[in-house]
Amino acid sequence: MKRTISIMAGLIFFYVTLGVNLAQGASGALDPSFGQGGQVLSSYGSSVLIGGAALQTDGKIIVLFSINESSFAVTRYLPGGALDTGFGSGGFVQTAFTNFLNVPTSIALQSDGKIVVAGAATSNQIQYELALARFDASGNLDNSFGVGGQVTTGLPGLLSGAAIVIQSDNRILVAASALLSPRSSPQIAMARYNSDGSLDTAFGQNGTLEQAATINNPTNVGLHLAIDSAGNILVGFGASIIRFTPGGQITAQVSPALVVNNSLGGPAIFQADGKYLLAKLVLEGSVRSRDEDTQVLRFTSNGNVDASFNSPIFDFSGEGGNSQGDITNAIAIQPNGQIVLGASHFDSGFSNELFALGRLDQNGSLDSTFGNGGRVTTSVGGVEGVAAVLIQSDGKIVAIGTANNFSSVALVRYLGQ
Repeated sequence: MKRTISIMAGLIFFYVTLGVNLAQGASGALDPSFGQGGQVLSSYGSSVLIGGAALQTDGKIIVLFSINESSFAVTRYLPGGALDTGFGSGGFVQTAFTNFLNVPTSIALQSDGKIVVAGAATSNQIQYELALARFDASGNLDNSFGVGGQVTTGLPGLLSGAAIVIQSDNRILVAASALLSPRSSPQIAMARYNSDGSLDTAFGQNGTLEQAATINNPTNVGLHLAIDSAGNILVGFGASIIRFTPGGQITAQVSPALVVNNSLGGPAIFQADGKYLLAKLVLEGSVRSRDEDTQVLRFTSNGNVDASFNSPIFDFSGEGGNSQGDITNAIAIQPNGQIVLGASHFDSGFSNELFALGRLDQNGSLDSTFGNGGRVTTSVGGVEGVAAVLIQSDGKIVAIGTANNFSSVALVRYLGQ
């Protein structure tokens, strides 16, 4: 009898332990090997705004952010979440574009490990410029780029939402949304730079161009860049896709009709095949008790809505609840084609604000194997939300955002498989 009880107790322990391990190892679970229980927080005691993130080939994580809009910083973390003390000063480098509002919005890595950041800046609320800075792999401003590692280029209009792509020859392409007057439609402003920071005069008009584009829903227009296999430049601009030749001449423009009339735009990304994913915010319910949901649309490379892509409307916390907010800020594509969304979820009055992730299969359906029906929410602390998502080589997902009332940079890593 005692032996039977002992065997049963052992079996219970085995299955309970197995269940815990499965839960800990489930897709969408926090990765306990990263930071403290899957989370890393770096406090700066000021208003922090994430500008972007990038992943080095060795697994190190680079985060770009501004501090009080008066300076910007680049921080590098080791793959396990610790600050990389070999980068800058203890893993951190801070600088500023002199006399400019400093809110860089994109970051990219060159093949030699140098780090390029870009944004749209203003010095006097009238003169707007594209602003770039380049750092070497150790976190020092690269004096071989522009003046002291920085370049600014004046372009007409109110510039915002700068995006950056590094070409295979290390030429740097930057694009931004330009508003020439308060009532005008947004235009595309672009500039291309040689590796030393000088304008590439073979592009556009002596290195720059501005192109009017018909924009569905011009509010909150996002802008995204990609280069196809032929070297053509693809610009995702709101719900429009515009294609330029490698030299900057427009070749095609398609502006598909909005599928959901009350959508407000959101983050987007190009797939490797040129298809374009757009995560839109959908408002449901009355103005005073509306529910803010997410819908992902896919467009073909010629700009038509991809009818084969399932586009469910969903909350990151699950359906059911007015006055909930699900603001999608980031989108990434795994090597297997699955789509990961990063968001901020909050209840009425911006209470209980959480990191939120969602994962879709290649056909657009929520991935039932990820988290709770394709969705995960995580409490990090204070007012917070995901601003960028990185997919590591082992499939793990790193969500980057802010916490503690925007005073801290937060990284959270999830198991991807």
